[in-house]
Amino acid sequence: MEKLLNSTEAATEMIGFIVIIGITVASISIMIVYSAPYIGRLQDAAEIEKIEQSFKIMDSRISKASLGEAPSQITDISLNRGSIQVKGSVSDYENSSIMIKLINSTGSVTYVNSSFGTIEYELEDRVVSYEGGGIWSRFKYPKGSIMISPPEFHYNGVTLTLPIVKINGNSSAGGKGTINLKVKSENNPISLFPNRTDPRKVNPVIGDEVHVIIKSENYQAWRDYADSLNPYTKTSIDHANKTVDIRLIVYLQMGMQPLIMPIKVRGMNTNPNPINNFTFYLSNVGSNLEMDFRSPTATSDEFHISFQRKAGGGGAGVDTVSITIEYKVNDSLTEKWQTSVAEPIIQPDKHADVDMLNKSVTMEYKTSGTGSNSVTWGSNQTIYDPGDFETKGNTSLYNVTQHYMTLMAAKYGNFNIYDGAQNGDHWSGFNQGNSESELIYEQAPGGITYLHVTENNLEAIVK
Repeated sequence: MEKLLNSTEAATEMIGFIVIIGITVASISIMIVYSAPYIGRLQDAAEIEKIEQSFKIMDSRISKASLGEAPSQITDISLNRGSIQVKGSVSDYENSSIMIKLINSTGSVTYVNSSFGTIEYELEDRVVSYEGGGIWSRFKYPKGSIMISPPEFHYNGVTLTLPIVKINGNSSAGGKGTINLKVKSENNPISLFPNRTDPRKVNPVIGDEVHVIIKSENYQAWRDYADSLNPYTKTSIDHANKTVDIRLIVYLQMGMQPLIMPIKVRGMNTNPNPINNFTFYLSNVGSNLEMDFRSPTATSDEFHISFQRKAGGGGAGVDTVSITIEYKVNDSLTEKWQTSVAEPIIQPDKHADVDMLNKSVTMEYKTSGTGSNSVTWGSNQTIYDPGDFETKGNTSLYNVTQHYMTLMAAKYGNFNIYDGAQNGDHWSGFNQGNSESELIYEQAPGGITYLHVTENNLEAIVK
């Protein structure tokens, strides 16, 4: 009996059992402590996904209301511990707006200045919002946003259509219940562009560039969406002001035009040989014909074209138009070309058709001296390599015109060709009032010809 009472085996087993229980409890406690936030985040993510689906349904119903298919629409939304708010007041519009500006040589004109307003659901660090006809999801930490469904921003490479959906109202709810979100449309869209009361707001669009500037908490996602529409659409963002600027080049109406300077080049494709026609139809050409064209400014040395009457150039006393083309690569090198044979002929009725794409007109490379070899024609535009020219090398006027016009388009995008204003430049010996020009070229995607903007007011209320 005494031996049994003094035995340590029972105590050892009991202590071991207690230790195992303690380790188990501690492990479970650690798992709960560390997994609870993760489980909570999973739960929040599931709730956000449900809200995104509800907002997609709401988006569809808002579209029906704004398009006049139904005067009002109601969507049931389960709050799931979050809050929802209609932000359609004057103060809200300061953070959710759209502006459309037209840029031209004289400055900029604001053609559209409107607001979106938003409907927002917030849960922890996530915000799901309806804005501009699209659904967006925003992260507070780290900051950023993504598009869930696209906005009412339709662009096909030529026409931009913007039915602006403007939210009016200021109501909210929070908790765990289900709310009704009711939207009601006035069904009276306002045409902002074109507008018959403003002669500037017409189609085709007149100007150089159209800038669509959107201010939004979701500005980064707006930029991503705009970039996805067309690889040539240019965008920029201002993080400080939370804006995205979507830039579209205005396509020009090409064809025969009176010879009015400057000649504008907008959005010309930079693929090989993008120009289809580039002709000057000069009237009443006199013996003193001299014309100087310069780009990108009227006094620039960078790109210079000159015409000059050449007595007897066509043989048997027939006068022609001599053409010189110069392109300044740098301060040490200007690539110069001049017609050598088969220049454009001045007709008996004193008119001359100067076809800058004439393949039968031969141009001779005239730059001479040390370091005179061309560098822009080969594969490397910093050194002379195969494809470049040496003095007295020749090629067609077609090739020279295509080459340097494409270089200008690649460098500047948009550029103007002016009548020269340097000392020694000339603009005489013809009747400009009766003369014409024709420039037709392939246009790069990412431009605009037609703009259609309407404002559709919607009243939204949370019940």
